[in-house]
Amino acid sequence: MEATSNTTVKVPVQFYPPGFLDNLDKGSEGVFGLPTSEVALVLVDTWNHSDPEEGQAPPKHTQNTQDLLHNCRENGIIVIHAPNHPVVDKYSQYHSIKETVQDFWPQEQPENPPFLDWPPQDNDIYTQARKMRSGSSVPSPTPNRNERDISRFLLPLEDEYVLATHNEFRYVLWQHKIKLLLYAGGALNECMQHRDTAINILAGIDSSRTGFTIVVLDDCSYAKSTPSMSEPDMIHAMLEYFKFKITFVGNSKQISFA
Repeated sequence: MEATSNTTVKVPVQFYPPGFLDNLDKGSEGVFGLPTSEVALVLVDTWNHSDPEEGQAPPKHTQNTQDLLHNCRENGIIVIHAPNHPVVDKYSQYHSIKETVQDFWPQEQPENPPFLDWPPQDNDIYTQARKMRSGSSVPSPTPNRNERDISRFLLPLEDEYVLATHNEFRYVLWQHKIKLLLYAGGALNECMQHRDTAINILAGIDSSRTGFTIVVLDDCSYAKSTPSMSEPDMIHAMLEYFKFKITFVGNSKQISFA
């Protein structure tokens, strides 16, 4: 359903104000109110490896995301699916936006000045670091790359975006004049931070911070556990980190439309 021109969305958020946190009793709260036409929902790595058998309910964060996705679609919010390769290649929308951006900006990028090309990626220490990480890897419990896909509960519609690169992402946000981004998916401590469509490239570096306002939805996101930290603890830690300065944190159930 198309949103009317006067449809608005209210997004309650939590954050930490500037200052010394040991002087705070609690975090701060606020509400963003703006036209739905200026908001995009960004779904990062909403994988199918957590999908249950047919007839069973999905994990809670997937169910919450499915409910939010329905509300966003009903109210005209732009939906952007941001998996990585080779999953994006399965969707015709990806090839369409890829060609559009290449046609719009076909120039070769100028060469970097030499000091930005140092050190080369084949230097001895970086090579050692890559071997160290790859040599310490363990078999993944998730499906192989050919079986991986977006969760069947969150599959893109034909008129929704599926994209992979930063240029594709920024082109879509520019085309629709988006100002506020709702992030869902994961992992909070991996791809939601570091992917080309992720948070850090928009807000993680002070000197190149963009003008986008970002809200991470706590009930629609997941994190990867470590041997010393459970997934719930990791989720809590990452959301606390985001609230410092990087993003705001919200809850999908508190978002309202009028």
